[in-house]
Amino acid sequence: MIKNIIHYQIVLPGGKEKEVPRAVGFIHGWDEENTHHLTCHFHEQGYPIPENSLDDSKLQLHYPMRYFSLLLDVFRNETPLLVTYDAITNEGQIMTQHELVGKGDIDDDVLESSALV
Repeated sequence: MIKNIIHYQIVLPGGKEKEVPRAVGFIHGWDEENTHHLTCHFHEQGYPIPENSLDDSKLQLHYPMRYFSLLLDVFRNETPLLVTYDAITNEGQIMTQHELVGKGDIDDDVLESSALV
């Protein structure tokens, strides 16, 4: 399975802390047809991380909470963003396409100021 993710949503549930460990944050992802294909679950430190799974073309990836800011940065700043899943190894990936070495974000302010020189 390979899907292109173009929309995302962050969910941080609130409320009373539960005795049973649960995910403390989620990032959901949709494709260009607005089909929900991805949920990243972020789990509290010290609790076991569940196995990844694929249910009806919806990939469930599980991470420790310490990866939340890293993945949020990827969702906010990378395009295209792809998700893959290998049913044999039960491994999922969030990845970008190939990029040129040295290619970085170019800030519009930098472009405007260099044009004035």
